[in-house]
Amino acid sequence: MTVTGYGISGSYAVWFEEDGNPFEMNESLTKPNTIYLLNHEDNTKKALNLSSTAKWPKISGERIFWSEDDNSSYTGIANIYDIRTEENTVIPEIKSIDSAGIVFDNENIAYQNPRGGIDIYNTKSKENISVFVPEHSNISNSGIESFDMAGDYVIYLKSTIVFEGTDRGSYDEPYIYEISTGRTGLINPLTGEFTDSLTKDERKATITSPFTDGKRVGFGLIKSESESTIILIDPVTGDSSIIPADGSVSSIRIDNSRMIWGRSVFPSFDSELIYAEEKGEKTESAAAPGFAVFAGITGVLLSVLILNLRKGI
Repeated sequence: MTVTGYGISGSYAVWFEEDGNPFEMNESLTKPNTIYLLNHEDNTKKALNLSSTAKWPKISGERIFWSEDDNSSYTGIANIYDIRTEENTVIPEIKSIDSAGIVFDNENIAYQNPRGGIDIYNTKSKENISVFVPEHSNISNSGIESFDMAGDYVIYLKSTIVFEGTDRGSYDEPYIYEISTGRTGLINPLTGEFTDSLTKDERKATITSPFTDGKRVGFGLIKSESESTIILIDPVTGDSSIIPADGSVSSIRIDNSRMIWGRSVFPSFDSELIYAEEKGEKTESAAAPGFAVFAGITGVLLSVLILNLRKGI
């Protein structure tokens, strides 16, 4: 049995279980998937039994977005389950090629469409908004590397491959999309500043793991096998902070004053989970507070430097 696709919102947690081992071809692979709902206030667990192929639940408030297979399409079927009423609603307007990567936040559902772009479906208006449209030509192609959404912001990494010319190569560029206004801003991957364009060296930066909690956005910048930085941006003020981190960072998440990320250091195949908490005091030259980094119960490992750069979206 495999347990995955977990999420938490308020007093609820969700996940789904797949019976059987995907590396063993036997009858156990035909057993149905099960989505579970845990209420940690009264410590009750409930099997929702929504569909035999139910997977990748995403929870926001008292609603669960989940996907199931569609035998007539590779995009699957999108659903929302209401915890309070126990009613399920199919959403035919959502056609996603990556159920695991879908993000559900309040009334908005962000997903990768069959064209490889990003759309947002609003559950109130029942309309789709186009966030990013891939570009294809004889000399270059662009698509989405990864993205995240919360509150009024989507942050995504645009991946471009140029086949010929002086710009030949592959590049990832970070963008912020503001849902309420429809505005898009390009970010310098080395500094976190908003910019109109990037130099060739800036486009060569190795960036990963875009994240947001609806207040701030950011991504990881891998500088070498032993050194990374986390770029943290306030889209309203344009302030950006550079947080040093050891090793290669991945799976970065932020929630107000707390951050968590994965860390790996070459040549080891081991990875560590790092927890960071924002410090109460402020740096002398900064409006943004610093972070103290913890790993397990070993205590404070590092007080990181915060740099602030200003330029609005």
